[in-house]
Amino acid sequence: MDTRKLKITLTLFFVALLSIAVPAQAQTSLSLLTPVTGNVTPNGTNSWTFTAQNGAVLSFALQAQSKDFDPAMSLSDSSGHEVISSDDYNYPASLDPLLEAITMPRTDTYTLTVSGFNNTFGGYTLTMLPGYSTSAYSDDFSSSQWKALDSTVSLQQSNGQLQLSGQGTRQNNGLAFDDSAKSLTDLYAQATVVNVTDAGGWVVGMAVRRQNNSYYLLSINSQGLWRFTLVQNGSESVIHDWTPHPNIVPGANTFTIAVLAKGVGFDFFYNSGYIGSASDSTLTGAGQIGLMAGPYSSSPSQNSATFDNLLVTTPTQVNGADVIPQEIQAGDGNQSILALRRNHVVSANGQMTLTLPDSSVQYARPGINRVMLGRGTSYTNFALGTTVDLSAAGPGPAGCGLVFRYQNDTDYTLAYLDQNGEYGVSKRTGDTFSPGIYGTNGAISAGTHLLLVVANDNTIYFYIDRQLVGSMDNTAQDGQVGIAVVNFEPNTTACHYTNFWLWNWS
Repeated sequence: MDTRKLKITLTLFFVALLSIAVPAQAQTSLSLLTPVTGNVTPNGTNSWTFTAQNGAVLSFALQAQSKDFDPAMSLSDSSGHEVISSDDYNYPASLDPLLEAITMPRTDTYTLTVSGFNNTFGGYTLTMLPGYSTSAYSDDFSSSQWKALDSTVSLQQSNGQLQLSGQGTRQNNGLAFDDSAKSLTDLYAQATVVNVTDAGGWVVGMAVRRQNNSYYLLSINSQGLWRFTLVQNGSESVIHDWTPHPNIVPGANTFTIAVLAKGVGFDFFYNSGYIGSASDSTLTGAGQIGLMAGPYSSSPSQNSATFDNLLVTTPTQVNGADVIPQEIQAGDGNQSILALRRNHVVSANGQMTLTLPDSSVQYARPGINRVMLGRGTSYTNFALGTTVDLSAAGPGPAGCGLVFRYQNDTDYTLAYLDQNGEYGVSKRTGDTFSPGIYGTNGAISAGTHLLLVVANDNTIYFYIDRQLVGSMDNTAQDGQVGIAVVNFEPNTTACHYTNFWLWNWS
């Protein structure tokens, strides 16, 4: 055979062999607000990669395009550690997964893996969004009609950008709004500052929930400080005064700013990195988003800032209600609360009122033995998290639990799990435990497990090892919290708890 033909034949042969080994969908990158399509083959997976800043908040929305495809998503970091996963967020109406308002735990390259549950397969569309999972609108300033709120700022729209120029002193910063844009309450809004002129100091900002002359305002200045204020009819109240943060680069004139508003809570971002939070309940209605620029100087001066790409997302809702996450991210109490309030489970208008590094309870008779915590303090609405060790629970049927909304020995609610994989939540009234949440999970055994109970008005949510195992009605009432042993038979049982925390709001 001709040598050249032999070489071509061998090359084609090895290419054919390689094509068998390469997955049907090679690893591909994700970009914000750019939908991608994929196809999961039987027993196959698709992998999508992206880079993200520490503290950035991202959402991933997937829609199956094949009738019998039941897709699932899993997010992992560069070391292969799973950050969070999702299967059905609105079962049985929809089998699609949803990862909403996920906080990136570090600056890294991440992989989002799409698979089929129970060997299903098919096509899908996937979108990565900043903040929340529904795109409300995107403004490139080419067709919108922005107007200055007052005469302290001049405005120019050209080449798909918005330039604001303010003059005076640091008290004379001007804002502009697009009156035709959607009015929103809960949102994530991000804008890019592409240039800021420096004439002795500048400040730029973003306003949210603006109604007439009242709004909230995030400000960032040339010194690398941020501030959050409430403006009502020209009168400004400081909610959080000027504060530095390592993510903010003093003097930088190209960066992004963003505000996440959910209920009474607000989170702030610079170059997608988290820089702080605040809470306020003055303005709770829908309003417009605005941008601000001006001088930050005690002497009169003029500064301008040019903005580009205003992106706005909102939470996904089902029948007018927010989606409760089926899984929460791992973290300490403060990290858990940040994730829970961004995901509609707890209120930002609260505080960490109880932390205990170590506690335990023991019992040798049938029944429930409780140790109340918090020195008699009562709570109505709260999130309570801890790690429980079942290793010393004993050989018989016994469990460890959390007691809450406790008023007396015959009026409280109990959440528990045992080494046989059973778990539940039940309200005790007198000598009767009412039916509530009950289930079994073979993955629960002797060892440590994360417990989280959220009591939000008349609803209880129970998470075990970050997974939502159930919710139930539970009449809101003041009560103490504590830990408990649950013995179903005579048995010596010990339960050990670590990192106990409680976030309480009114």
